[in-house]
Amino acid sequence: MNKIISLRQEKGLTLKELADILGVSEATVSRWENGKSDIRGKNLKKLSAFFDVSESYILGYTEHRNSIDLTKIFEEMKKNGFKPTPINENSEDYLEYEKFVAEIEEENEANRKIFYKKYDTNEEEVLRFKSLLELFNELTESGQKEVIKFTKYLLQSQNESTDI
Repeated sequence: MNKIISLRQEKGLTLKELADILGVSEATVSRWENGKSDIRGKNLKKLSAFFDVSESYILGYTEHRNSIDLTKIFEEMKKNGFKPTPINENSEDYLEYEKFVAEIEEENEANRKIFYKKYDTNEEEVLRFKSLLELFNELTESGQKEVIKFTKYLLQSQNESTDI
């Protein structure tokens, strides 16, 4: 069920009442609840504050109503005498982490291979293209326009020479 619907119903509010509280139309709230429109920006912040839940919860990214601030928790633990210990490389947690990293790397490698095959390229060409883009982005707008104009000229010249 959509989080906004369940939060609204928990407070016993109608669509109109929630819309009035947020300063939006009833149709807008209805679209959010039916998934026909995404909620963003200040409206997401208003909803989050009104229902006292995290934005991530409203958007359905988490089942935890409030974000967990690990920094605050860690600082509190340190105040109470907690002393972190290094992770033992033979521990179950560390081995599980290593397995997770390996799975991500395998997936990334598979995606790279699919990309290279789809675009008939290789890693070296991609790195060269990335370097060119970085240089291009350092140019002023007029410099970028000149590069584009010159590139079009080169492509046109290349096409004319192959048409002969």
